[in-house]
Formats: sequence, C-alpha cells, structure tokens
Amino acid sequence: MELDDLKSAWKSIPDEKKYDRDTIFNMLKKKSSSTIQWFFKFTLVEFILVILFTVISIFKGKLINGEELSLENTLVYRNYIIGSVSTIIFTFFFLIYSYNTYKKINVNDSVKNLMDHIIRYRKMVNIFIFLIVIALISVSIPYYFELGKNIYIDKIGNSFNIDKANTVGYIAVTIAIIFILLITSIYYGIIYWLFLRKLSKNLNELKDIKS
Repeated sequence: MELDDLKSAWKSIPDEKKYDRDTIFNMLKKKSSSTIQWFFKFTLVEFILVILFTVISIFKGKLINGEELSLENTLVYRNYIIGSVSTIIFTFFFLIYSYNTYKKINVNDSVKNLMDHIIRYRKMVNIFIFLIVIALISVSIPYYFELGKNIYIDKIGNSFNIDKANTVGYIAVTIAIIFILLITSIYYGIIYWLFLRKLSKNLNELKDIKS
C-alpha cells in the first residue's frame, strides 16, 4: 500500500504544479489588466484636459501666459495649433491602443502572449511620451523665440540690434526646452514610471512562470 501511495503522490505533482502556475498566471493577468485599465483612465483625463485647454486657448486667442496672439505671429499660432492637435491625436491613438490591449489581456490564455502584450505596451508608452515631449517642444520653439526677441526689443527700444534680438530669442528657446524637459521628466518619470514599474514586475513574474 505504501508503494501505491507513493506512486499516487508522484503522479499528482505535475497537476499540482500546473494548477499553481495557472493560478499565478490568472493573478498576473488580472493585475496587468488592472494596471493598463488605470493607465487608460489616467490618459483619458489628460486627453480631456488637453482638449479643454486647447479649445479655450483657441477661442480666447491666448497662449499659456495669457498674451494675445496677433496676426503678425501667425507662425506661433500655427505651431501652437499643430502641436496641440498632434498631442490630441497621439493621446487618442494611445487610448485606443490601451483599451485594445486591456481587452486582449482579459481573454488571453497564454503566458507567452501576455508577456508579448506587456512588452509591446511598455514600448508604446515610451513612444507616446517621446511624441508628447516633441510636440511640446515644437510648440514652444517659435513662441519663446518671439517672446525673447520682444522682451529685448521692448527693453532696448528702436535702437535694437536684430542679431542680438535673435540671440536673446535663441536663449529663451534654450531655457524653455530645458524647462520642458525638466517638467516632463518629473511628471512622466514619477506618474508613468509607477505604472510601468508594475507592468515590469508582472513581466518578471511571468518569466519565472515560463521558465
């Protein structure tokens, strides 16, 4: 009887391991799905705020600091519109991708497929952040260039030097870009990093299951 009991116990080990793996996999699938769902909700709020800010700015004819946009600053105005619309488009497509990934993970029944979804989603998040930062910089360059020039011209008066005015404009652009990179690094580095950290942790645990 002891030999039979040992055989029965030995045969049951693979099933128990399989059950444990499936349980862990389902838990990780649920955690990953929940993380991406929160990603979606957070980005949706950003999307709505960007649209509201853009619409209000266009209708009021103002930029971030409240200065009126004149017809003479058509390049600034055009870049502002292009940058804002680009940001909305990038965010919209990221929302669609996040939602589709969330739906796919919910019906996923493979460790490999779930890992692939997480890896692709992390890459897409990085691309999304990169495109948003580029859009912000593209909006800021002509605006702060003109702002720097105007500050110099207003201070010097009619005796201003165009080369020096341009130099001040370039300095203003440089400061603006550094400021944008600093703020976006803090913002995305803290908030989005928390989400990506959770996905990375899930991915590492999935690798342990697969091995």
